[in-house]
Amino acid sequence: MAASSDPTIKPFPTVRAALLAELERNEEPWLVEGLWMREAVGIIGGEPKCGKSFLALDLALAVGPA
Repeated sequence: MAASSDPTIKPFPTVRAALLAELERNEEPWLVEGLWMREAVGIIGGEPKCGKSFLALDLALAVGPA
């Protein structure tokens, strides 16, 4: 797929790997208080059709940049 030439589309922000260690560490450790910590990895599991995808989408929208 070719890159779009539409000027209204902005690329995702990027950070150089060398600068990752310099990021602010004084922020709250929780992305979702009491549920999901910053830099954590987790699994959303459950029975089929119980809302896992909706929960994942809701969490992503809640913690993503505005």
